Amino acid sequence: YATSFKEPGKVIKMGSDIYIADTGRGRILKNGEVIAGKTEKQIHPKIKAPKSFTFSKKGELFILDSGQILLLVKTGDLRVFDWGYPLGRTTGTPQDITMGSSDNEFYVLTTEHLFRFRK
Repeated sequence: YATSFKEPGKVIKMGSDIYIADTGRGRILKNGEVIAGKTEKQIHPKIKAPKSFTFSKKGELFILDSGQILLLVKTGDLRVFDWGYPLGRTTGTPQDITMGSSDNEFYVLTTEHLFRFRK
């Protein structure tokens, strides 16, 4: 891909698509195109420094960003995702996110612990 990154984070390949978290530039890319975050034309005000992301079994994109989890909805909007467990109540700095065995749970790895969140 003919793009440069500033503090690249997680990368995931799904089918023929490659997704990359560009933490330093505050964006998530799909095949080199920005799908969430800062571009020349728009800024998602909710996204700051996406560290990691994961996909649900339904294909929903969950973004771990500066102590919050964001959900990218089909309209292209970002929503703060909250199951009643704010990341501010965890210890350590959030580093990674992954879905659990179902879409009703996910795991967040911080610099100190691994946390499981269930709906």
